[in-house]
Amino acid sequence: MQGIIHKQIFYISTENIEFHQAEDLHFSLFIDIPGAAPGLNVNVKPLIETLLFNLEDETTLRQKVIILVNVVVTESVHIPLVVGEFALFKLEQVIGEGFRQILVERRERVPVPVVRNVVVEVVVPPAGVVSGRQQIIVENVVELPQPAIKIKEVQGQITDLRARVIFNDSVIIEGFINKQVSFVGDDDIVRSITERIPFSILVNVPGITADTPFTVSVELENISFTLSPDGRFLRQIIVINAEVTGEGTAPTPFQVVTDVPGPGIVTKKVLVRAPIQTPTGVEVREFFVVTDVSGPGIERVEKAVVFLDVVDDGNPNPVPIEVVTDVIFTVTPLTN
Repeated sequence: MQGIIHKQIFYISTENIEFHQAEDLHFSLFIDIPGAAPGLNVNVKPLIETLLFNLEDETTLRQKVIILVNVVVTESVHIPLVVGEFALFKLEQVIGEGFRQILVERRERVPVPVVRNVVVEVVVPPAGVVSGRQQIIVENVVELPQPAIKIKEVQGQITDLRARVIFNDSVIIEGFINKQVSFVGDDDIVRSITERIPFSILVNVPGITADTPFTVSVELENISFTLSPDGRFLRQIIVINAEVTGEGTAPTPFQVVTDVPGPGIVTKKVLVRAPIQTPTGVEVREFFVVTDVSGPGIERVEKAVVFLDVVDDGNPNPVPIEVVTDVIFTVTPLTN
């Protein structure tokens, strides 16, 4: 898919005069859609989600355009329909109407259910973690102040990091790479030059929003370089890794059955560790949860698969486990 981004730039000159400059930016994009084939219908909806810009100096404007393209591929098919004629019916007059009222009187004893004790706890899951990683490659060519016969070393450091959520599920990270290049000149003298290179990374973080607290980690993974044959230019390839970690929305609290006392009631239990709701707040405790129950008077057992930390299972993380969330007993009517 190819297209043109039409931009209009309004700026104020150093003489305090407003100018206008139009710009057409060509772009091309390949979208892989499984099942797409020639002859199918294609509906394309491009959207400019955001446009970021920064005036670096009096004559240089750096711009970043983020485009969202929604492509829908459909196939038109012919479906046979049954065609028929349907008549309307109309009643000429009301045939008749009437009312009847009867009184039924009956006495019944209201059954008093046998009280069954089902002990439960409310588990309050902690907030989850949302994260995303992205790697970029920055290519840079620097002209040395004088010809070099070899490069001693190239050192780099990430500085001036800035990050913000530009829209849901996406974080943009901006910063600078401060580099120091040490080289040996043709006079065998070692010299050093410094360079400051800007960069930006768009990281996809599913679940993150503008209200989500998050942290950013950017790592300079590698700098490879090649010296030109004449020794005047140094080509560098810089690999940067970025990671964004945030606190997601806490899952909904859920109920688990911890005991079903009573004559003839048989339960299976497992020891877990989880944060539960107490009169003084949320506390992490170890307690037994019921995984199965049977016995007289049980009409229905409700279960659910939840994530709990099973004690002494060798895994410190919560695992999916099917537990009993409620037990419903049959109502036994009283006999006369």
